[in-house]
Amino acid sequence: MKIIALRGKDNCGKTETLTIVYLKILGNKGESMCKKTEGNPKFEDFSDIVKYKDLRVAFFTMGDYSTVTTRIIKEYHILNVDVLILASNIKFVKPIELIKKHNYKLIDKTIATTYTKKDQKTKNDSDANRIFGLI
Repeated sequence: MKIIALRGKDNCGKTETLTIVYLKILGNKGESMCKKTEGNPKFEDFSDIVKYKDLRVAFFTMGDYSTVTTRIIKEYHILNVDVLILASNIKFVKPIELIKKHNYKLIDKTIATTYTKKDQKTKNDSDANRIFGLI
């Protein structure tokens, strides 16, 4: 299993960025298999496995919880997905240790220095395009 982990602090746009990747895959003939809301719905975190080309690409955006993130990595490994795209908070060590036992790529979440919604959306789009290119 290949893991692409988007790393960042609390509330820095990890979920928003991974949602952009997710929608881009669906817009390129990806097929959602089992999307579900994770945690508190107000945070818009989700998980899903998407059939994309000849791959099974899993998503998990609720990366601000160390125990849940490590459990999910193990579960998707057992489910034999080809690629797992997930969020991971930089304050946690255990998820990164587990990620590094796989074929992996860590992406640091970029933050707009101006803190405007438009500028942050540009950064999120850029990060999403980078992740999409790694699939």
